[in-house]
Amino acid sequence: MLRKVWLIKMEEDLPIDVDPYPSRMSVIADVLCKEFCVTRFASQLDHKRNKARDSAGKVLIKKNYELHLIKSFFRYENSKYLRFFHIYFSAIQLLTTFIRTKEKPDLIICAMPSPVNCFVSAVYKKLFSKRTKLILDARDLWPEILSDELNHSLVAKCLTCVMNVELKYAVKNSDGFLGVSEYFSSYLNRYAESEIPTQAFYLLPGSSSQDTLNADQYRFNVPLRDKLVFVFGGTISKTSYTELLRFMQLFPDSDDRVLLICGDGYYYKELQALNTQENIHVLGYVEYTKFNYIKGLSSYGLICVENRNDYKNSLSNKFFDYLFSGLPIITNVDGLLSHTIVNNNIGFVYRSDDDLRSLLRSDEISSAAGLSVLKSSVKKCGETVFCENVNNKNLISFVHKTLQ
Repeated sequence: MLRKVWLIKMEEDLPIDVDPYPSRMSVIADVLCKEFCVTRFASQLDHKRNKARDSAGKVLIKKNYELHLIKSFFRYENSKYLRFFHIYFSAIQLLTTFIRTKEKPDLIICAMPSPVNCFVSAVYKKLFSKRTKLILDARDLWPEILSDELNHSLVAKCLTCVMNVELKYAVKNSDGFLGVSEYFSSYLNRYAESEIPTQAFYLLPGSSSQDTLNADQYRFNVPLRDKLVFVFGGTISKTSYTELLRFMQLFPDSDDRVLLICGDGYYYKELQALNTQENIHVLGYVEYTKFNYIKGLSSYGLICVENRNDYKNSLSNKFFDYLFSGLPIITNVDGLLSHTIVNNNIGFVYRSDDDLRSLLRSDEISSAAGLSVLKSSVKKCGETVFCENVNNKNLISFVHKTLQ
């Protein structure tokens, strides 16, 4: 009989969504369901579209893999504070669902953030299922970065204190840590009384399908062929807004170059309103197959965010999405990301305005021969440095060791 694994991540694209982006928990579920019976808990609220999903309760995805959707009673569009209320309200529902579920899991893997879901998982393990093992999957530096996210408000300080308590309790009752990088997998050990085993697991989506749509199907109004195309895909948030604006302001107003910014968020409309160039297009949310089509016609992928500690020590979903789409990467971020780009010759790093201005006008970035060399390096990096089979085997091995 297969051992049971519960996966916890409330806000993420799901396989039942229309044209979902490849999410970290989806990849983990796909890997683990080959050897375990996986139940994945998630919110019924589609947070990107800010509406309830049509499905409810349990949904079978495939053999050994089912979803369990936690009912959502309200939305939180454009309100960070309502979002946090939703997170805590959902955590209560999550614990109630755990308690009502008759078959107890052998293992829970809970995404961090949010700390309260980690806390709920730890409470359930300690009080209702002592034989269950718990792994926390560190993806973000909550509560460390929370005060900055909420503009250092009194609410942020209170939330930070509460989350510190939640996280310490969850860590105390954990048996292992995953992370989006080695730094993140080890990060939670600072809350531990003794060293807890860790394992990095990368979100490797595999080679993206770039021929799912053709130009007629998409009816894309911006001519991209035979142009140097720079693409950004992600949320237009406080952490990306300033860097994206800087890139826009220094981007050459030239017919042979196009900048495409795909994604929405709190600062999307503001960024769109500040665009004054015809060769820059702030497109808003783009479905994943359409984004793949755009990437297939692009020259470079952009990672433009604050040079913050969490970004310096991680390799983001965007990094792997670009990498496995064959795109060289341009970034302003120091640390692990810039080292990975430079050491593997898979793109460019800029820091000052002068750096970026010079880079965008250089022959190095526009040369067809140079771009071809970069793309060859990108392919090699995806096949060797970030080998999907090795990555998946590391995850399965870590899970088996935790269950021993």
